[in-house]
Amino acid sequence: MRGAPHRFAGVYGRRFLVILDEFQNLAGYVYRDERCEGKVDETIPGSFHSLSESKIAPMLVTGSYVGWLIDIAGKYLEAGRLSEMYMDPYLAPEKGLEAVYRYAAHFGEPVTNETAVLINELCMSDPFFISCVVQSNFPGRDLATADGVAETVSYEVRDRRSEMSRTWGEYIRLTLARVNDRHAKMILLHLSRNSERYWTPEELGKALPLDIGADEIRERLDLLVEADVIEWGSSDIQFRGLRDGTLNLILRSRFEQEIGTFSPDPPDLAREFREEIERLRGERDLQFGGMPNCKLGTPEPYYDKFGGNRTGN
Repeated sequence: MRGAPHRFAGVYGRRFLVILDEFQNLAGYVYRDERCEGKVDETIPGSFHSLSESKIAPMLVTGSYVGWLIDIAGKYLEAGRLSEMYMDPYLAPEKGLEAVYRYAAHFGEPVTNETAVLINELCMSDPFFISCVVQSNFPGRDLATADGVAETVSYEVRDRRSEMSRTWGEYIRLTLARVNDRHAKMILLHLSRNSERYWTPEELGKALPLDIGADEIRERLDLLVEADVIEWGSSDIQFRGLRDGTLNLILRSRFEQEIGTFSPDPPDLAREFREEIERLRGERDLQFGGMPNCKLGTPEPYYDKFGGNRTGN
């Protein structure tokens, strides 16, 4: 079965693209016995060794757990059989605003020109975040007002029943299983909040109230890199948090009160989002692509660029 695309391509003289999503799972969930007992067969990815070189049925391998995926590729598909390509999860700001309008139009969700911009800004032009907010099951969802946007965005981050929180929760649970201790979470939170620079184990030891030495800090940093929640710098002692604002919000919501270093209380994200809205309102007039200028805070009708005008509620 694995070789079928290559054989069909040869027989019919047509090229095939083989796409294997979440490829790393082949090394974590496949057993040799039908009862799924005993040890997982971690060598399954190696069965694609020769197929990964096919020129008539090339492979595109993708995965959410990047460190695990790269480790598997290096171990079983070595010698550069797979080239690494990284994708930015964020849209350009103008494309993010377009995504808000498109999602709102598709799901029939009323928004105003103002709140469309606010959704895009608070969601950091992340299309998944935007889609979660527009489709949110928050009981008080009202995306036609600034307060409603702040409350809905906050709900998607903090409530474990929300679509975004559930999705990120699964990722965090799996990736942090090996480093589930207070020191590692404190380090992770600090790096996520200060991702504009790289940090060494010694610098982290001075910046945080850790009762472990530099060598133990380094061990936890290495594990966090393997867990795909921080990244290495140009040298082996430099580490930086991922520049992923969505992940930072989820981590703060889940761990900030538990750790207690940054705040003894759970973060009031709704208040922070309201403050960000006020900052945006006081900072500038915003342009809406292809539309007249309007100040944030000025109620405008819902503008559906892809289906005409409607009145926001």
